[in-house]
Amino acid sequence: MRHALYEYFHYTRAERDAAIVLFALLVALVLLPFSWKYLLPADRGKWTPPDSWAAIVAAAERQESVPATPPTATPGPYDPNTSSLEELVAAGWPEHMARSLVRYREKGGRFRKTEDLRRLYLMTDEWYRRLAPWCRIEVGQPPATAGLHAPPAVSVRHAPEEAAPAPSFPFDPNILSEDSLVLAGLPPRIARNVVRYREAGGRFRDAAALRKIYGMTDSLFALLEPWIRIGAADEGAPPADRPAQPTEKQIAAPAEPIAIDINQAGAEEWMRLKGIGKGYAARILRFREALGGFASVEQVAETRGLPDSVFQAIRPALVASPVLRKLDLNTAEVSALAAHPYISGMQARAIVAWRSQHGPFRQPEDIRRTGLFSDKEVARLLPYLECSPQVR
Repeated sequence: MRHALYEYFHYTRAERDAAIVLFALLVALVLLPFSWKYLLPADRGKWTPPDSWAAIVAAAERQESVPATPPTATPGPYDPNTSSLEELVAAGWPEHMARSLVRYREKGGRFRKTEDLRRLYLMTDEWYRRLAPWCRIEVGQPPATAGLHAPPAVSVRHAPEEAAPAPSFPFDPNILSEDSLVLAGLPPRIARNVVRYREAGGRFRDAAALRKIYGMTDSLFALLEPWIRIGAADEGAPPADRPAQPTEKQIAAPAEPIAIDINQAGAEEWMRLKGIGKGYAARILRFREALGGFASVEQVAETRGLPDSVFQAIRPALVASPVLRKLDLNTAEVSALAAHPYISGMQARAIVAWRSQHGPFRQPEDIRRTGLFSDKEVARLLPYLECSPQVR
């Protein structure tokens, strides 16, 4: 009987070691809730129940991503629909908020009025008050007051109750084109309504007749009235077929005709054209460099953010020339092909794979055989392709 009891309560060495380990783990689990606060870093404070962790993480991310106070840099004008990341940062936007805006646009978002900036997840009231006065929606060039400490008024197109840009020269509303009216100081919407009124047979017989235009407010008319010259085209107002005089930030085309080589002109030459400022000139040059040169004048219109009205205004001054740089279909690597605006990364890899499988291309038109491009895409891509002779 004693031997049976001994055998029943006897543990081997391995069983005793396992029991000790289990007992230690049990003690640790019992003491863990009481020792939790000593295991956290000192700056974490009191332990928070797991059900509120999501709120804590969200608050921490929001606090870390948005600075407490805006920087001391002076903001500048910007268009949230067209300004690049670099232009937004230069205009006073924090880089993380500028990236958020660019991602919002890439997903199809668009800003139709200044208040739409509040849609941005990281936009706080403090940042909105700082950035909103500089918002220029659908304005092609920055105002002449850019860089000053006092912000100019918001675009009249989306806020007609606010002040319009100051007129820059006398004008006759009966003969100026829409672009010239905008350069003269009229908001784009009002300038468009003036042209439509004339096309319908209307005519301005005196300055007061301009009050008829839809959208014209008393404050805007008071600002424009001293500059209105009815029937006085020879007093300084540029007619519809003659470009306006240049302002500080909006450089119009000179009175004498000029010609711009689309593949040779530098930034300064582009800026001589009406409606082309420093920002648009830089975009045109970057797009030209990525293409390898413009194959036709119409390609200039493909520049990102360039309004069609501006392109149509400068088109008569543009002169085509041969493409500067071509891609060799038989030697170009994937990276070189994918860097071209007309070739995606997937298409570049497929071209190299097709070349490895079927041999070198004999002529640029052979790109059709890959089945990667539509006829329209092939037509615009052919001027940039060449085929060096290869020995199979």
